[in-house]
Amino acid sequence: MTTCSEGVAPEREGDDSQGGCSWYDIIDEDVNVTQGDIILNCPVIFPPSEISNNPDEIIASPQEYHDVIVMTQACDIEQGKVESVVVCPIVNLDIILAEYSFNNRKEKINFKNKIRKGFVLHYYLLNECELENDKFEYSVVNLGDIHIVSLELINRIVKEQTHRIRLKPLYREELSQTFAKTFMRIGLPRTIPEFKK
Repeated sequence: MTTCSEGVAPEREGDDSQGGCSWYDIIDEDVNVTQGDIILNCPVIFPPSEISNNPDEIIASPQEYHDVIVMTQACDIEQGKVESVVVCPIVNLDIILAEYSFNNRKEKINFKNKIRKGFVLHYYLLNECELENDKFEYSVVNLGDIHIVSLELINRIVKEQTHRIRLKPLYREELSQTFAKTFMRIGLPRTIPEFKK
């Protein structure tokens, strides 16, 4: 995975003395879905690796189940402007780290802190959740793995659950900003010479 030394998101050094509880709210199943909602075991479909030239032939697309977070803007959902929503998968931080090779413990810690500060492209680190009956460890939103899911299907899923977790507005907006920056980066040459004095 590419790292960005210039930074993808502002460094996150703010006080979070309440831990994971200050990041999340518990939402009842009868509350409408919005941006920042965490949907457990959501079915997502992957495009087929082969496409037929026969318009009458039906090719099945692989389907997997993932924990995801809703990325579509809250106002678009609330105003009924969308029939489908954008979601990105949430993956436990340890699973992400297992995909990389580190020479020593210090190197691994440095990489974890790069993710924490927003310096690893496509990754947004979610705080651990310590809400009663809804605990989970540090996790990563993979902003480079984007899926479209029917809003009707999402609503059916949440109705079947007693409640769900929602990112509080401050972190929801930061996540949205990081998502936007992932796709709006511009690689310009540094034409201004380095200052020597």
